[in-house]
Amino acid sequence: MPPSERTKRIVWVKFGGRCAICREVLCIPGISTGFSHLIGDIAHNVAEQNDGARGNSELTLEERNSESNLLLLCLPHHRLIDDAPSNYTVGYLQEISTKHHDWVTSCLSSTQTWKTRLFHLYYINVPRLSLLTALGGQSLDLSEFGDIKALHEIGWDLNRILAGFRHLLEQVELHAVPLHDALNMNDPRGLVVSFDQEFRTKNIRIPDSQNGYGKPLSGNLQTDPHIYSKDGDIKVIANIDLRWVTTTTAFVQFRPSSGKNRFAGLGFVNSVDKQGNSASISPYLIGMPSNPFLEEFYGLASTTK
Repeated sequence: MPPSERTKRIVWVKFGGRCAICREVLCIPGISTGFSHLIGDIAHNVAEQNDGARGNSELTLEERNSESNLLLLCLPHHRLIDDAPSNYTVGYLQEISTKHHDWVTSCLSSTQTWKTRLFHLYYINVPRLSLLTALGGQSLDLSEFGDIKALHEIGWDLNRILAGFRHLLEQVELHAVPLHDALNMNDPRGLVVSFDQEFRTKNIRIPDSQNGYGKPLSGNLQTDPHIYSKDGDIKVIANIDLRWVTTTTAFVQFRPSSGKNRFAGLGFVNSVDKQGNSASISPYLIGMPSNPFLEEFYGLASTTK
């Protein structure tokens, strides 16, 4: 008797739709299909069967399939805990679940409505931003564009995509924790954060060919494209995936003569190393923050949130 559908839904809600270990969002929109995909599993602390991982227990079958014995994980971490039960013991997984529930509660109380308006959109991480807006109850149908290889290479159709995201951001209420506040939390991994500050820029240039857009990041900041800033003693690094830089003008903004620029936007906290005074975020959206002068000059009653 597997867990009931009601119990599964309760677990998805209690864990905030996030993996309890890496905190990745476990529902992603299909960019070219219009359908969303669940990429998470309901996992057992004590296995459903005695011969399963951590299955040596006096719990009944009903207790094994109750919500108190279940947790939500991404597919790789589900495989990991079952392949290494000696490392992921019953007690350790219970601790992970408790900490994750506390984290979800903390997130709900710490997030604020994101109100920053962007005059220009320099960077749109299409899959992640689509997911974020879908969680806010709004979505953008990009199926007509097929598999987007690089925004900068789309041509005139890019104008329609930018207009679509601008309209979408005007319709949906997004929530985020200000970056400075997040960095002062005990464990901000997995949070959506907002920023509006000066960044240094490095290694961001237009690729010589379309193949250059898909070049994976190496982890070497001497060569990887990124922007970075200081928040107190912590160096905040945001890797830039060249596929999502919007226009030639955007590439120029990421490569100014001074090597620095002011950017505003939203990102996802990957990791924070407080001993090493560093943090890593994946940007969802980056742009030029608007101001009253720009809005008055261009006659704009409102721009993107």
